[in-house]
Amino acid sequence: MAHESLRVLTFNVWALKWISKNRVERLQAIAELLKDSDYDIICFQELWTGYDLIKRTLCRQFPHSKYWRTAVVGSGLAIFSKFTILSSHVYPYSLNGSPAELGGDWFAGKACVSTLLWHPILGELEVFNTHFHAKGGEEGPEHWRAVRISNAWEMSKLIRASVLAGRHVIATGDFNSNPNSVPMKIMRLHTGLVDVWETLNPSTPTSPIGPNSRANATAAIERLGLTVDSPMNTWSQGKPLDAYARRWLGKRLDYILFWSPPSSTRLKAEDVKVVMTDLTPGHTFSLSDHFGLEATFGIATEDPGQTSVTGQLDANRRLSTHSRLSEDDLLTVLGALSYEHREANRRSRRLIVYFGASVGILLFVLIGSGFIRSENRWLAPVAAVLGAVAAWAGTTSLYVGFVWGKWETGILENLMNDVEETLSTHRLRHAT
Repeated sequence: MAHESLRVLTFNVWALKWISKNRVERLQAIAELLKDSDYDIICFQELWTGYDLIKRTLCRQFPHSKYWRTAVVGSGLAIFSKFTILSSHVYPYSLNGSPAELGGDWFAGKACVSTLLWHPILGELEVFNTHFHAKGGEEGPEHWRAVRISNAWEMSKLIRASVLAGRHVIATGDFNSNPNSVPMKIMRLHTGLVDVWETLNPSTPTSPIGPNSRANATAAIERLGLTVDSPMNTWSQGKPLDAYARRWLGKRLDYILFWSPPSSTRLKAEDVKVVMTDLTPGHTFSLSDHFGLEATFGIATEDPGQTSVTGQLDANRRLSTHSRLSEDDLLTVLGALSYEHREANRRSRRLIVYFGASVGILLFVLIGSGFIRSENRWLAPVAAVLGAVAAWAGTTSLYVGFVWGKWETGILENLMNDVEETLSTHRLRHAT
């Protein structure tokens, strides 16, 4: 048996211009730390600025890289690789919140990206990288959770296509979802992907490590794989955290998942750990508001005599068509999307009412301006400002309520139809 290894890092670097604090110092430090690393593939999230800096620093170690630009500020997603990139793709998510949420994920262009790499032993290896919708936790409100569910469903379909093609698959990113959440169930059970952390830590504690202390926080990182909202991260200190993060001393939102076809050469998870936990060298702040996650895979090559190409394709085809999500899981997904569909319709109708009110105010201002007497000239600039606000509010309400509203409900209907088809197939398969 020949044996090699593959090392992968995923890291949310928190590099948004004007918002992320000490961004330049942190990015420079991250680039220097990774310059001499022995990783084979690095996947970044929130690299909205600094890609060129990191590319210059890592170009000798990682000659192949790709950054994708989406929406207004870009996806923030990048992949660096030692292996040749055969092709690359970006898939912006259909739902990313609302354009009415200024500064929200809609403007960030959340997406799933992929690179098809040529590995000297594995052959075709497709690496996916993503950043799911961030707003809201698993506790709700339901319409925010539905967006992450839709992100997971769309990404899982891309991965299923790659699995069907017989490729080795690695999926990384900031999924903004806890391990037992519906989005992560979709990522595992709808694709066949394996969570490296769960595979190598089957005895992960099912209850919090203990009260907040330095020793317990360190233990929580090491034993639970927590990557964000940890007391050990300086950017979490003083930040208002939800009950889940306070109880568990952080959250596990960053993942590395993988799949290998039933062939003579396959990936095997060997090691996984949370990294990039130290302070920025020479400073008193952490490298990012997330920690990194690294995984080491063994590459096992065995006697191919008992594995036929036809057998591989048949196994891949069965996995691609048969989701392992339970009926309850599928009904939960359908319920969340249905709820968001109703909410989207209500929001759309409400904004159309606002549009009508704005038009009424604008007409009142325009007509009323003609009756302003010379002794009340001070009312003219007030009327102008009021008219401008009414025009802006009316235009925004029309776009978000009618244009985006119709778009959003249509997307949700398509997703619901897709889930209903999967549910029907699931019921038919279990009825026979």
